[in-house]
Amino acid sequence: MQEVSTERKVDVQAIKVQKLFLNFLLKFEMAIDPESSDPSLSQPIKLYHKLAKELQINDKKTLYVDFEHLRALDPTFELRECILSNYYRYEPYLVKAVTAFIQEIDPVYAHDKKDFYLAFYNLSSVDRYYLIKPIDYVISKQLKLDD
Repeated sequence: MQEVSTERKVDVQAIKVQKLFLNFLLKFEMAIDPESSDPSLSQPIKLYHKLAKELQINDKKTLYVDFEHLRALDPTFELRECILSNYYRYEPYLVKAVTAFIQEIDPVYAHDKKDFYLAFYNLSSVDRYYLIKPIDYVISKQLKLDD
């Protein structure tokens, strides 16, 4: 009788994507209004820290990430390209990064809510094509199998 392996394979690339995304969430800074004479609006802030705190205030569980911000902090486009080319592979790891990020910002809220979600916005039409393409491919394959 053949022995069945119960070892889980570690997706090293996915863990790298998770770490890069967590680093992005922790470090991304931008000014709310760079042109403002009000220093509180013109000074860079850690935007996703602020958004994480707003999640807690509004009792929400989805962190919305502007894809253009990802481009700004990822000059080699490594993280961006990984997300676009294999979103469904990396999505669970991106969510783990969001959970770890929220845990770091507000451990009590993270413990109470447990599950967090991620949504990207501000994707170009080309970026959206890359995210949708795998779904179209799977659907077309299923349709051919059903014929």
